[in-house]
Formats: sequence, structure tokens, C-alpha cells
Amino acid sequence: MKPSPSVKRWASADPLSEPLPIGSVKSNMGHLETASGVAGLVKALHCIQHRVVPATIGVNIVNPNIKLADWNLDLVTSNRKLRKAGKLIIGVNSFGFGGANAHVILESPCLAQASVREPASAGSAAARRLGA
Repeated sequence: MKPSPSVKRWASADPLSEPLPIGSVKSNMGHLETASGVAGLVKALHCIQHRVVPATIGVNIVNPNIKLADWNLDLVTSNRKLRKAGKLIIGVNSFGFGGANAHVILESPCLAQASVREPASAGSAAARRLGA
């Protein structure tokens, strides 16, 4: 088994950097066929919002052809807290039904740019528009 070019770049970029945490949503939910990409996207959004990576369950033995240490990868087998502040970048791969493959990269919003909206009070114009 050979690593993809992106894994090679990650592993060689900075040998002192922390390993890249990797995991799968399939072990938690099973085969979702055409919805597999959506499940991965939801997991990635959860990671960004809560700054925790859910465990990939059911991993007892790692395939010896997957060189986690050599490729600077870390298989997340228990819930993993991410740093409390700063930018997070998460990639989602989906190898889907019928050979349809997709990849998306998500980045956490910059706190200075993120707008926090307060819930509309019952008598406000926004609440009336929403039918509250």
C-alpha cells in the first residue's frame, strides 16, 4: 500500500509536527451508500463546532501495510479533543456508490468574522417574520 500524494506532503512537510488525526464515520454508522459523503460532512462539522474528533470504533488491529508512524498519521480510536482556539482544517473523503468519489476541505470560521446571532424575542420583527 502506498500513501496518496497528499499524505506524502503532510508526512514530509514538518517531521516535528503533530501527527494528522484520521478516522472513519463508517465504523460508527455502517455502510450508508449514497449518503456516506453526507455522514462524513456532518462528522466534520461536528468536529469544528465541538472541537472534538469522535472515535473510530471497532479497530482492534491496524493493517500492517498502513504505516501510521512513517506517514505521520494518528488513528483516532477514542474521542480526541482538539485545540480550544485557532483555525481547524478538516478534510472529508467519500468513496461512494458506483465509484463516485468526492473530497471537501472545511475550515473553522475566524472568530472575528463569525457573527453570533441572538435568538429573536417573541415580539421582535424577526420573530414575527418567522411566525414565532
